[in-house]
Amino acid sequence: MTSVDPDRALQQKLQSYLERNANIGQYRVFYDRGDDVDAQALLENLKSAKQAIKEKQQNLLPAD
Repeated sequence: MTSVDPDRALQQKLQSYLERNANIGQYRVFYDRGDDVDAQALLENLKSAKQAIKEKQQNLLPAD
């Protein structure tokens, strides 16, 4: 489906191309759209877990 809006149509075309390109990766971003304390806590926990994984990966890489 393509949009009538030329900017939206271009965006859709570029996204379609990028999705088919094997050299391009995708990731999902979670963000808080409200004031839900539980959701904010979950997002903080996710952020902490990602940071811990990143630090472990960096410690495994040989120093230059």
